[in-house]
Amino acid sequence: MERPPLRRFVLLIGINYYIDKPLRGCVSDVHTLRRHLESRPMAMSIEVMTASEPSDPAMRRPQEDAQQWPTRDNVVARLEALTAAAQAGDFVYVHYSGHGTSLGLVPGSRHPHKSTADLSLDLLGPDGASVCYLRGRDLAGLLDKMVSKGLRVTLTLDCCFSGSILRGDNDNEAAELPLAGERFLPYDVKVDAASLPLHLEAALKNKTDVNDDANANASTDTRDEPRDASLLPNWLINPGGYAILAACGPHETAREIEVDGHGHAGALSHFLMRTLSRLGTVDARLIDIYQSVCSRFADRSWLPSVKQTPMLYGNKDLSFLGVLRPGLDATAIPVFRSPAAQLMLRAGRAHGLIDGDRLDLYPLATTAAEPAADARRRRAAVRAHVADSGDLVSTLQGVGGRRIPDAVSIGWSARLVDRPSLQAVPISVAPDLPGLRQLLLAVASEARSPIVLRLGAGPLSPGSFSIGTNAACTGYEIRDDSDAGRPVAGFSAPVPPADRGEQKEGAAAAAAARLLLDALAHLTRFRQVEAIANPRASPSYLDGAFTVRVQSMGDGAWQDVGSRIETTCGSVLEVELRNDGRVPLYFHIYNMGPLWQVRSIFDGDYETIPPRDETRAFSGRETLELDTCVPQQLLATGRTWCDDTIKIFITDEPTSFAVLAMDTLSDALSSKSALADLLQLAIFDGWGEAGDGRALTRGSAGRWATVNIRVRTSCIPNFSSGP
Repeated sequence: MERPPLRRFVLLIGINYYIDKPLRGCVSDVHTLRRHLESRPMAMSIEVMTASEPSDPAMRRPQEDAQQWPTRDNVVARLEALTAAAQAGDFVYVHYSGHGTSLGLVPGSRHPHKSTADLSLDLLGPDGASVCYLRGRDLAGLLDKMVSKGLRVTLTLDCCFSGSILRGDNDNEAAELPLAGERFLPYDVKVDAASLPLHLEAALKNKTDVNDDANANASTDTRDEPRDASLLPNWLINPGGYAILAACGPHETAREIEVDGHGHAGALSHFLMRTLSRLGTVDARLIDIYQSVCSRFADRSWLPSVKQTPMLYGNKDLSFLGVLRPGLDATAIPVFRSPAAQLMLRAGRAHGLIDGDRLDLYPLATTAAEPAADARRRRAAVRAHVADSGDLVSTLQGVGGRRIPDAVSIGWSARLVDRPSLQAVPISVAPDLPGLRQLLLAVASEARSPIVLRLGAGPLSPGSFSIGTNAACTGYEIRDDSDAGRPVAGFSAPVPPADRGEQKEGAAAAAAARLLLDALAHLTRFRQVEAIANPRASPSYLDGAFTVRVQSMGDGAWQDVGSRIETTCGSVLEVELRNDGRVPLYFHIYNMGPLWQVRSIFDGDYETIPPRDETRAFSGRETLELDTCVPQQLLATGRTWCDDTIKIFITDEPTSFAVLAMDTLSDALSSKSALADLLQLAIFDGWGEAGDGRALTRGSAGRWATVNIRVRTSCIPNFSSGP
């Protein structure tokens, strides 16, 4: 029996009518989005729930029919009905524009040492006049039911998100798009008391023991990860199955703006609509949409007074409302114009860029990597190079003095294509290696490859690699010279037999050489990410900006992050991040695992930690819990221990290090050539140990530092396998 065609369900919620603090742009947000979606050629079911101000204020109720009111009961009922109607694979999009409230730090949360507070959406009560909280945890539970059914869910929150994020107001600041109203309500203990959590409300209605529902919000995340080192915001449950686009960070104000000739709108909703209209499609990848939206906020010539940075949590590879096209470009970096009209790239030395790197610039709509899209991209591309690599942003200029057209601006992205200044990477090769000639030819054919083969035995430099064969001389091995020359995990390539005829032998040797080259590119890039450090960071400069500590849960002994942490399988590491300064800091944390993967442990790009401020429920610190284990792939080889590096980037401005992410070596080799990825990074001051300076250094834009925490996990207590 054939499956019915995939369907699209859309729920749009906008609330202008609040008795205490009415808003002006929320209802127009959802109606503008509705008109755009209705103009798309694909069919979709669209429901709109709005609360507009009545023409007669004495009515004390929204002007819409009661069935349309976005009360908590109505919204929960619509979400549950949508879940029941949809089938696995269907798309769901929910958009909320309205007030949000910070509920304060919640005792007993999954991560009790959160730096910021929990969120509620400020929906209406049954009378249409009062406010009723829909807590973030309850919303996550409703979304988790969708994900468990196999639905593909995207949620946009154009309101405050986590902590005490406020929809701010500053009518006196000049801006091309004037600021308008606020989108936050202060916490009200009476409203909170009247807004029972959904599982308690259901238990009371059904007259059951509320303790039976103690685990109502529990969920099992079954994503296949080589290491369990993924952390979620305190109210998200399983963001691997859905994505959430939020208006701003926990310390910022999210704005309403006045759009010339079009009334008021939420800043996030407005720029989201501009991006979707420019794309002309709903099947774009969320990360591409998000980066374009962020670039619009970053362009201060548009909005000099709006200082908010949208956040994207969960599965960034989902499409907005369409079937995701294969082969989308994962290395695109957004561009924007400075107030002086210079073309800027949202990446710099902290991301591995150096002066002279060459890039292709292309419109967002041409980011797909399938053949037709590649042809469109080549036709639309504009060649540029990095003229001045700052710390977090860089200045671009046209190659050969050519002028970059003014049309290249927000909505365009860049992809690295050449790195003429990239330092050579020497790899040691045994002179009697089978298939050596084919390997040399493969390296020579890659004009852009920085890999250089050196004949001889033994390591060439700390952290480098060498190529050899196993004891039986039946398979190639890549040996990690920083791991006592042990073969790297995830690589396997047979030595071509010598009795198959010259033509077959040559083809097999060429294929093996290609695989070796791809693997070396992946491993080299991994080492480069590990080595990223700010050479200007010093303990004496801005000393005390932040603190990073680590301990095994329960032992109460914080350890020096400069030393290797020894732990056992099944243990939990606590990592404490503390902001000791006066400005918000952004912590980007990546697990660099023994299977040669680089993955963020957050489902967003970073964790924002504002300075300690008890009046806003900001604790100034965050404690993360990391499970430790030895991957099954290593255990199957008889290895009972492994090494990880927890790499932390600390910045004082929002940025994204997503370009540094890497699959495991085995996954990368099975999916695509890794050589292009090697072009994404430079060598940072050789192969020495990466720095862990605790101060932040000021560059052309933003300050940054890194901390590397080395962790050795063993399945045998008190086991050590050397340095």
